[in-house]
Amino acid sequence: PLRQDAKSRYPPYMKIRVCDPLELGESEVDRWHLFQSRDLELQSPFLSPEFTLATRRARSDIRVAIFEDGNETVGFLPFTQRPLGPALPVAAGYCDAQAIVHGEDFDWAAVDLGGQSELVAWSFDHLLAEQAALLGSHHHQARSSAIDLSDGWAAYRAWVLQRHKSYVSGLERKRRRLEREFTDVSFTYRDPSEAALRWVVEQKSEQCRRNGWRMVFKPRWVMTLIEELRCTRETALEGVVTTLRVDGKIIAAGFNLQSRSTHALWFPTYDVVYSRHSPGAVWLLALTEALAADGVQRFDLGKGSEHYKSQLANSSLPMAEGWVRRPGVVGRAVVLVETPNEVARQLVRRHPAVVSRASAAIQKLRAVGYSL
Repeated sequence: PLRQDAKSRYPPYMKIRVCDPLELGESEVDRWHLFQSRDLELQSPFLSPEFTLATRRARSDIRVAIFEDGNETVGFLPFTQRPLGPALPVAAGYCDAQAIVHGEDFDWAAVDLGGQSELVAWSFDHLLAEQAALLGSHHHQARSSAIDLSDGWAAYRAWVLQRHKSYVSGLERKRRRLEREFTDVSFTYRDPSEAALRWVVEQKSEQCRRNGWRMVFKPRWVMTLIEELRCTRETALEGVVTTLRVDGKIIAAGFNLQSRSTHALWFPTYDVVYSRHSPGAVWLLALTEALAADGVQRFDLGKGSEHYKSQLANSSLPMAEGWVRRPGVVGRAVVLVETPNEVARQLVRRHPAVVSRASAAIQKLRAVGYSL
């Protein structure tokens, strides 16, 4: 009787089943796609089952929490399982959108990640902010810049010229200067050549060394994932290499991810030899026009304060950074693993100017070491 009374004080929790993504059936993948199709916020290529499956083929610690209400599947949450510390997002550090992909009548009051599954705690850095609030998580909000192309290229170009005329006009002048100085200037929206992807990897790696950034392709599984995604041509996820060339030579390019409605900037880079032409920004503007022509509604530029984002973005997506954990001692103990990272993040939020100067000094020292 005591146990029944205790249960009656709480809402009826839905069942959560955890499985290896490779065990998902065709009907479950179709249902995942259906949930995505009903909500633009869930249509990021990072939230597709194909991205989770590709990551699982690259590493073995990927799991999916399947939410079930009775006999009906009502939601999916992919995550990276860890023996210690909170679970992480799929492809943590490389996944720019995280969410429970759910149906229209999803009962948030019945969600109990820790009590009903293997998820003692879950740490996130790009969770849809609305979901973070509904989950009752500990989080800080950030924003991911985006370009809304739902009204087409002409409407967007008119808007951006009105708001940032000098910046956009300058890019268009630089494109015309390229066309005067070189015999052939071409932009390719979907470049199928393997050489183009190799160029992106080599140039991005050089950019990381030059600027003292982390080597983004160093983890072996990342290159395995990229190779998987390069060959993916699905409606919900496509790996796209886009290039800007002069006289046949690539001067700017990127490997990005795309769904039917959303294009996500992922690994953009450019050749510093051509810096005076701003090839990266020229490439980005050409890509934006191509996406609008292809019917893409949203170009997700990602989090960050880069200048081009403030000049080109006409919308943004609220994101959350933080964690949700199981109540009690076990949940608190697991989250303690994240405490040093959280202290560092709070320092950045409270003293951005100091951290920015320190970061710049560190990068200069790394650059000197690189040049030596």
